[in-house]
Amino acid sequence: MIPEVSRNQSQLETLGAQALATRFSAIKPVSVSADLKSEYPAQEISRLLGSVLHQLGDRVCPVVHFFTAYEGEGGGGIAFEVALAAAQHSGKRTLFLNMNTTVDRSYQALAQKAVMSVEAFWGAESPQSSPLVVLYGSSLYYADFSKSAASAAANIDLVKILLAELRHSFDFIVIFSEGAASRGHIGALSALADGAVMVVEAERTRSPVVEQLKLQTETAGGRVIGTVLNRRRFYIPAWAYRVLFGRKS
Repeated sequence: MIPEVSRNQSQLETLGAQALATRFSAIKPVSVSADLKSEYPAQEISRLLGSVLHQLGDRVCPVVHFFTAYEGEGGGGIAFEVALAAAQHSGKRTLFLNMNTTVDRSYQALAQKAVMSVEAFWGAESPQSSPLVVLYGSSLYYADFSKSAASAAANIDLVKILLAELRHSFDFIVIFSEGAASRGHIGALSALADGAVMVVEAERTRSPVVEQLKLQTETAGGRVIGTVLNRRRFYIPAWAYRVLFGRKS
């Protein structure tokens, strides 16, 4: 049974403290062997990860929230590759928490093995399966928050309790959600993280929208630590760039 939104904060805290951490350690996650193909240059992802970790400081388990203004801007792939880099190259026990009902192809192989959501796991009296999926040979874990599109908006208090408990089990948590322009709760989600990164699709999301979302996030108590410009189009051929800006032999 999924906890009702009407439960007060103290009840949520009590249930969370009693249930989540113990259950995660008691049930083994599903292990998946997958050949994940990177869609972005490794150097750029590594640089982005370094910048995020620097901005979040020396917290025991920093939480970063990646979000987009609209659906389909590619933010899920970027957020996931940052989480993957943290696990594979920095050795961090990393959780990628998908807050969407849609799944990006970059983590589709993991999502297909997620038999239940974190929300359902938290609310079940005797869960038999773990919501966590781990990439074989790494310290990268994947989980869906919910299978319901409206759930995160209705259960912000639950998300807060879950994150507080999950911080005890991981070194780094990456959350991703999309469609902030039409989903007002995403600003509240950013407020639960230590920092937020906005992924913007070039030539689609306009500057006034970016400024408005940044303001909404900060008004809700979140902190925008960076913006990523995705899918930038280059209209000058690569060879012309080399001729104009390359070094002469």
